[in-house]
Amino acid sequence: MKHEEIKDLISQIDSSTIQEFSFQTQADSLYISKIKERQTQTENTKNTSANQQAITNTEATTTGVAQETTGQETTAPATEEAAPSAPAAPTGKTIDSPLVGVVYLAKNPDQPAFKKVGDSVEAGETVCIVEAMKVMNEIPADISGTVVNVLVEDGQVVEFGQPLFEVSE
Repeated sequence: MKHEEIKDLISQIDSSTIQEFSFQTQADSLYISKIKERQTQTENTKNTSANQQAITNTEATTTGVAQETTGQETTAPATEEAAPSAPAAPTGKTIDSPLVGVVYLAKNPDQPAFKKVGDSVEAGETVCIVEAMKVMNEIPADISGTVVNVLVEDGQVVEFGQPLFEVSE
């Protein structure tokens, strides 16, 4: 890749909601991440004074990272785009997105969803489709159980590792 292409790509990713990006060809390999190390931030927050904690909490709000403070937890407010994907954190096992893209809960818009709350799912069974770079990728369940919660909406942009379904075994 040329230097200008890399700079343009970084600029586009920086202005988007994408948190991680990976690109590889035979000659080049590129990985970009906007995710900060949670452990370092938590340790830094515990060791700061009350005044510094306010500054750290402001930084956490702007980066969308939850941090622990002395006895309380601060999380970033949901933005308009993130509102549909911001339900309560899953408590059971989850089926996570293996890539960044747009999630579709049904094979076609006029067909029923692959899985809905209360449906049983077997490991290896398709639970949704994630479109990435104009390629439709069927996402198989990696665990068996019953769908407890659908954590995304049809047509929503999902990140790598984002929980899609909560499943109880």
